[in-house]
Amino acid sequence: MRDTVSFSQDSFHATIYLPSLLDLPVKNVHKIFTIMLWDDRENEQAIRDTELFLEDIVPESKQAWTAASVRYQQEWRLIEKRATVRRTRKDIERDAAIRAHNDELTRAVKKAKRQYERWVKIQALWNDTKLKMKIM
Repeated sequence: MRDTVSFSQDSFHATIYLPSLLDLPVKNVHKIFTIMLWDDRENEQAIRDTELFLEDIVPESKQAWTAASVRYQQEWRLIEKRATVRRTRKDIERDAAIRAHNDELTRAVKKAKRQYERWVKIQALWNDTKLKMKIM
């Protein structure tokens, strides 16, 4: 599997780093796919590599999301609230460290989920564009 594909249409030539599709707006990704699929004979290798990349990256991102969720479930800690005793500096620092770690775990899960959903959307866009261009 290659992460970089090169394709052309008439005098336009492009080389795309496929993992960077995650950072582009959907409209631009659609334009890239349309240009790539415009001449399916000339861009056959790029189309095949993109297809393989998307088939691999979606399950990988799902696994990353699952791993982040499992880590979240195993490591997240509840901060105890003591109402009767005055909290010491040590208690405050411990609670701050727990809160920071919990926040880090939450951010990791949200990021992994967001990336998975984005790759699913990009793969659906790829399939829709192929269907519209009548490429099987």
